[in-house]
Amino acid sequence: IAENLDMTTDGKPLREEIRTVLASEESRSAARSGVERFLKTLEDEYVSDPPTWFDSVEAVRDRTLDDAPGRFHEAFKRWRTLLESAERQRDDAARTLADYSISPYERRQAENRQAAANLQIRLLLKGNEAQGSDFYVYRYLATEGFLPGYNFPRLPLMAFVPGGAGKSERFIQRARFLAISEFGPGSLVYHEGQAYRVDRALLREAGGGESGFLPTFATSVCPSCGADHDGEPPEQCHVCEFSLSHAHLTKSLYIIDNVGTRAVERITANDEERRRQGFEIQTTFSFARANKRSRQVLSDEAGEIAVVDYAGPALVRRINRGLRRRQDPSEVGFLIDPKSGYWQSSSVNDGDAASPLQQKQRITPVVEDRKNALLLRFPKTWLHSLGAIQTSVIATIQNALARGIEATYQLEEGEVLVEPTPSKSERKAILIYEAVEGGAGALSRLAADAAAFAEVAKCALEIMHFEADSVARAQSEGPDALAEVPDAECVSACYRCLLSYYNQPDHEIIDRKDEEALRFLLRLTGCSVDPEEGRRVTTQADGTPAPDPEPLQVGDYAVTRIWKRMRVAAAPPGEGPEDLEERLAAKGVTLVRVPDGEVNEALREHLQGAE
Repeated sequence: IAENLDMTTDGKPLREEIRTVLASEESRSAARSGVERFLKTLEDEYVSDPPTWFDSVEAVRDRTLDDAPGRFHEAFKRWRTLLESAERQRDDAARTLADYSISPYERRQAENRQAAANLQIRLLLKGNEAQGSDFYVYRYLATEGFLPGYNFPRLPLMAFVPGGAGKSERFIQRARFLAISEFGPGSLVYHEGQAYRVDRALLREAGGGESGFLPTFATSVCPSCGADHDGEPPEQCHVCEFSLSHAHLTKSLYIIDNVGTRAVERITANDEERRRQGFEIQTTFSFARANKRSRQVLSDEAGEIAVVDYAGPALVRRINRGLRRRQDPSEVGFLIDPKSGYWQSSSVNDGDAASPLQQKQRITPVVEDRKNALLLRFPKTWLHSLGAIQTSVIATIQNALARGIEATYQLEEGEVLVEPTPSKSERKAILIYEAVEGGAGALSRLAADAAAFAEVAKCALEIMHFEADSVARAQSEGPDALAEVPDAECVSACYRCLLSYYNQPDHEIIDRKDEEALRFLLRLTGCSVDPEEGRRVTTQADGTPAPDPEPLQVGDYAVTRIWKRMRVAAAPPGEGPEDLEERLAAKGVTLVRVPDGEVNEALREHLQGAE
């Protein structure tokens, strides 16, 4: 890696500095000592409840130092991708210019693409000139998460702005979950008084192979809770265990890391209409590979209120399915040239194509990150009883809980985001995840404290302009006992209670006086966690999920190591009835023979494949 880096640190070539560090036994010893001191401090903080990855100081220390070279290698992946993409664009434009049969318009477009590519290359290679550059080595490594960097978004999505007319070219950054819409195909980006159009994706790899298409993947979204399942879906959802026979399948997903723009001189009425429409953004999640999982059942004397699943960290994705008001709602994604990365002109702005597409492929842009997340699922019978008002009730509860969590844990607005799942049109559950880099730790405390949801609900009702004393009375008397504070001056909702910049699409349906929403929040204020219902799902030190606590009985033999959700079982060689494998297969369970208490590669592969 170092041989190909022209970056410098304080005027000294980075590759020389790396060689010096790697060759020094003193440096390696100092690194071991420093990491060990830090980990011992963590060990004192964790006391008797360490996370699953913290098996011991020595093991984490060795693992951290062993993984450092690989993480360093991965940190420069984006830089290499950007450089390769710019070189591809330059070479493609040069091939076009070498064809003397092209029209004057095509020649001008190719010249513009070649000039933009050369600007990108020059920008990427001047990271040693100024510390203000996005590619100054320490700033870049902090942005990529290899070094601590509190002033930069972690793993952002970058947009190349070519500059011009006295403006300097540069890459501008946005947090991924915001950029999936702000830097969506055809979007307008304003920078230093100039408008730019997102006209292409800077691809990690050009479409290759016999087909010439980009490699994409598909995921099946649970119609009950919104969890996604990549590849061939299992029979049941890994979170709510709902049947996936009618799961919502999203195909041709492609992860977007960087985009390119070009300057635009005029903004038409079509552009303004496009900005008003916006994109249909879907948020999905997966708890399958979370290091730590737990489940709580919130209930009161009237019965179950909600089921709460926590995972830290969970895989959270945001998918750009297309324009919100597109002509054909069933047509998901955008057309792209898999070689150059340019979006189809009809997807951007009719009659304003930056480059004709030589080949077309439909992809669905997606970004992903790992965040602490909490899923709150409502009882199906209660949802069914709401009927036509379900959307409004869930929207009100969703935003009330968001305000309550912010107030309880003293968070800034936007540090914790709350979204309905599986979609905004089918609100059956609420996904809460920590949006800030590194997480604020609020959701883990919320999942661990039995009284936390009661406190959050009380704070939410007070924020909704109801007197604290009346909240206590209303727990037994019902929503009619709630009394507003004298200076409320609020009808359905306002920016002092439930409305915010983040929930603008829901402003028309949020109603702080909705009786069903208030009744739900009042039940939460007196809720308790049933210790028999709650269960904790953990990951073992070897990285595999812990087996189910209850064995599976096969005749007179009890299979103690069984993962029912994953349809996998393990038993020592020769143990159990002779037809054990066949009898388990009849139940849809795969048997792996492995000594008791051990995990071999075959078992690990079956578990990971099932996940």
